[in-house]
Amino acid sequence: MLVPSYVFFALASTGSSLVNSVFTVYGVKRFKPLIKRGVLLSMLLIVPPWTFILLELGKPFQMYNLYVFFQFDSRMSWMGGLYMIFFFSLLVELVIVIKEESLPTWVPKAIGIFVLLATLAVHTNLGALFGAIHAKSLWSTHLLPVHFIVSAVMSGAAFHILFTSVTYIVKRGSVPDQLRSLFSRSLVPLIVVLQVVNFILLAEKIVVGMAGGHSGVEILVAGRYSVL
Repeated sequence: MLVPSYVFFALASTGSSLVNSVFTVYGVKRFKPLIKRGVLLSMLLIVPPWTFILLELGKPFQMYNLYVFFQFDSRMSWMGGLYMIFFFSLLVELVIVIKEESLPTWVPKAIGIFVLLATLAVHTNLGALFGAIHAKSLWSTHLLPVHFIVSAVMSGAAFHILFTSVTYIVKRGSVPDQLRSLFSRSLVPLIVVLQVVNFILLAEKIVVGMAGGHSGVEILVAGRYSVL
């Protein structure tokens, strides 16, 4: 249960960051009201995955060895290193977004590009890590990094809507019309489209798996878990 929970929150965090990049990198101004809250959201969502990893380890206090004895040919080592880079780049981005008014225009753009590259690197590595596990037939596919990015943006956009709505509920205010319009005209259609793409990618896994006779796929389709 800890591994699926880790993946869910990790993808939601990086997906939120990808949604942020629509403004920070590409300059789409209608996304600007989301940015401060969005960067904070990405940072908050990256905390549960590391908590789940620590709970999964037999000796969590020895996790520092991952960085002290870094293995450059290990995807697992790169996962730890890239997530650390991702978190601290978000921290820098949050400070820059808060102080944006007093900084040259190229500074937020530069850190936005760096965060976007870090996010894509994290996704590519995570997809490659899971895709290399041949024991799990549904994971072992070259399309897994693409599937992860689609799932991440979809869940990140959904968390943007949820986090913003909860924020205004706590403040006992109503969501501004500008944000409501952004949600209904941009984020919700994006979630719907990506959900369709998600189903297509899942169907591809199932069809290829059935053709290849993978037992994991057969259990999913015709076994005791097929009802789910």
